[in-house]
Amino acid sequence: MTEALAAAARRIVEAYGVPGVALSILKDGKPIWRECIGVMSTATNRPMHDRATFDIGSISKTFNAATVGMLVEEGKLSWDTRAIDVLPGFHLSDDSLSRHVSMRDLVGQSVGFGEDNIMNYNSRFTREEIIGLIPTLPLRAGFRAECAYQQFGPIVATAIVERLTGEPWEGYVESQMRDRLGMEETWGS
Repeated sequence: MTEALAAAARRIVEAYGVPGVALSILKDGKPIWRECIGVMSTATNRPMHDRATFDIGSISKTFNAATVGMLVEEGKLSWDTRAIDVLPGFHLSDDSLSRHVSMRDLVGQSVGFGEDNIMNYNSRFTREEIIGLIPTLPLRAGFRAECAYQQFGPIVATAIVERLTGEPWEGYVESQMRDRLGMEETWGS
């Protein structure tokens, strides 16, 4: 089975042109299968290895949603908690919608924001600046009409997590998720 899994992984990596991946399947918290495919850098062709460090990228959205879910379980908010109730300065370009945006909308990316190229991953803007710029952004899709991949909703959810926990998001995720999962070589920043 592991040979078939490795072969399938190689086909996927080749099909999508991914330079390299390190894959692992855990059972009861212990790795039962590992496979490293490709290179760490196309510039150096250094082979991928199982101790490679990866940038978390948009997987942080998953951590963000899980963190919000933990706060829901703790009773600190609900999926229907409105953003404006926790962040009174939160507003959309269509202010009549501002009071309807819930945690569910933020982490589900269904507010209506479009792609966020100018403020995206390697942006020079801080979270606070991005949240401050949200009222200037036109909505690309109708409110709750679709899931539109972007970072604005998750960034607002991050600010709400910080407000409710009194901790920076990165520190809270590290202590409440990373440490509990035993992900010793994972960092929020």
